Amino acid sequence: LLLFIFLMPHQQTPDSYAHLTRAYEVSNGVLVAQPAENGMNGATLPVEIRHYIEREENYQYELDAIGTTLSGETYLEQEQYPAASGYIFVLYLPHAIGILIGRLLGMSVYFFLLLGRILCMLAFGIMAYFAIKLAPRFKIFLMFLAMLPMTLQQTTAFTADAMTFGVAFLLIGYALYLIYDEKVKTITNRQIVGIYGIAAAMALCKVVYFPLMGLFVLIPWRKFGSKKRKWLHGLLAVGVAVALEILWMKLQATEQGTLPITDQFTFIVQHPLRYITYMVGTAMDYLSTFYVSSTFGMSLGAWKFDLPNASVFMAAAMAAVVFTRGTEHFNVKPGARWMSWGIFTVVVVAFMTTMFTQWTKPGLNYVDGVQGRY
Repeated sequence: LLLFIFLMPHQQTPDSYAHLTRAYEVSNGVLVAQPAENGMNGATLPVEIRHYIEREENYQYELDAIGTTLSGETYLEQEQYPAASGYIFVLYLPHAIGILIGRLLGMSVYFFLLLGRILCMLAFGIMAYFAIKLAPRFKIFLMFLAMLPMTLQQTTAFTADAMTFGVAFLLIGYALYLIYDEKVKTITNRQIVGIYGIAAAMALCKVVYFPLMGLFVLIPWRKFGSKKRKWLHGLLAVGVAVALEILWMKLQATEQGTLPITDQFTFIVQHPLRYITYMVGTAMDYLSTFYVSSTFGMSLGAWKFDLPNASVFMAAAMAAVVFTRGTEHFNVKPGARWMSWGIFTVVVVAFMTTMFTQWTKPGLNYVDGVQGRY
């Protein structure tokens, strides 16, 4: 993982300029983005960080930054910042802590950004470790997913994905533990608190992943003592998570997204069948090419490092082999299988709808901006 960090330049992941800006802002104690000029969010950056953003296409900046320290001169970043300004500050805490420690120690720009990436890697690694340790089934498959090139890239860089991926891994591992571990005869109050906490964390990371909470529905009601107790805690967990997400949205200083949401939502409401055809058509067009490659890591960095096609097909084949050679899936009940596919479908539809409303230009007959790593 450390080798991956050193080989992948700081600014070579999608939208890293926006995430770097947000992480630096959090390191200064600004937890909620503040409005600046022209109704946009703004963040005060050192000119040296702004220099990084401007030169993301030029790898020479890595060498230049090794000896560059902060001069104290600042710049107000607005143009490229709003894409990440609405993410909750917790997603950037590892990066921000690394930046803050590096600045306190007087490190150069290159090294305090490197420290932020290392702490980010450790945060994801810890969560993935406990997820795999907890899961009584599919351990090898979870480890395989954690070690994919695209996973490594997004969890060792300035992105919001590291913490999001980590919480998603924890949610899946914890759900598998409560569903299948034979030692869990009765769901304790401590375990219920864990369900509440993971539900809240998942909603605050990226609400479109929140349907993963449906995995907890697969916990046998007998472990709760009664069906009433199971559904009561399930509804309360959802309610707490939704309330926290609404609270965070209220605290945000400006709207999210780069395009007006209302026009696209109006289109979906007025033409639901046409929108469904857009989603299906987009999925069919990109599934065998871009979605697969951007899941397994053919195009790394900001779409600049291309691995051979053979590596992608090999990774996909390995995923199938790793899953099918295990025996854990043989005794999964049909209802659980359908529930899992339903959760997957809801997450895909949620992501595509989000990208359609916030990213796709009005008038296009497809969903723009969806990537396989989602």
